[in-house]
Amino acid sequence: MENSSKEELVLEHVLEYQRQFKIIYDPLRNLLIAPKNECGKRKFICSTLRPTKLPFTELYDYNGCAKFTANYLEFEELEYPNRLPEIMPSPANVINWQAGDSFDFAIVLCSLLLGTGYDAYVVYGTAPKAITTKDESLMECPFPLNFDDLMDDEDPHIDADEKHMHRMKPPEENPFPGFSVDTK
Repeated sequence: MENSSKEELVLEHVLEYQRQFKIIYDPLRNLLIAPKNECGKRKFICSTLRPTKLPFTELYDYNGCAKFTANYLEFEELEYPNRLPEIMPSPANVINWQAGDSFDFAIVLCSLLLGTGYDAYVVYGTAPKAITTKDESLMECPFPLNFDDLMDDEDPHIDADEKHMHRMKPPEENPFPGFSVDTK
């Protein structure tokens, strides 16, 4: 798969932009502008996106496209999650392989959305590991922990005695009378 003469010209301009960006703005920032494809050919990232319309009416809206991408492709983690991928395969090959990393999923989904008429873009950035792995272990519990608040005082079917029965009682000072523990 070779680049056309127009693609080569665009690629020259894009690589020059990337060089100037590093000089003027940020020499450490890596831009994903012209990665190599699965054939080892450098391609302008915008030419990797291909408007794709598959012959299934379920894929003619964004929800269907998203479900297809999530269910049809097998997710593979990036080898180095904090680096850009070495290659960016075409969406057709990713669909044929039925597997890909997060960048591949984004390219396929965006290509499907473009094919059905959506104004879609792929963007990338960084996020903390807890976000990318959906780690919710440090989240505050969204449910009330005070059980007294759970009793519905307005419920006409529960009388006052029954409400009192269901309330939690505070622990007694010594729950076992006649038994003491010496803590000295």
